[in-house]
Amino acid sequence: MLLNKETLPLVPFDEMNRVHLKEVDRLNDLYELILVENSVSVISRRVHEFMNHCKVHFNSEEELMRKYDFFALDCHTKAHSELLNSFEIVVDKFSQSKKKHILLDFFKVNFVHWFLNHLKTMDYVTASFLAEKHVESSLLEV
Repeated sequence: MLLNKETLPLVPFDEMNRVHLKEVDRLNDLYELILVENSVSVISRRVHEFMNHCKVHFNSEEELMRKYDFFALDCHTKAHSELLNSFEIVVDKFSQSKKKHILLDFFKVNFVHWFLNHLKTMDYVTASFLAEKHVESSLLEV
């Protein structure tokens, strides 16, 4: 397990917490699969599914920020883009080398660090803003 949901930083918008907790489940499942699975095609498919899920998550969050004219939209969107760019580079390296440690290291070090920092900073501020606006919680996709 990479991340423990019990110790995950929470934000002041319940819907975002729900999305993040599901994201942790997906990440932990993917990490465990990479550890035990030997089929490169199975790993690649699941990694791409997770990346696509991240894109949907980020797009949904960004649409919500746009809809409510969030003051730090550009900064938040840039953080999402930077992670996705790094993710794509790692996936390409894995596709070429077929070495699982490339993915395992990325998730264990880079992704977890980015995710926890992002929750405590960008998402906390965004969640506070959305909570103050009394945003309908069902607007986020997971």
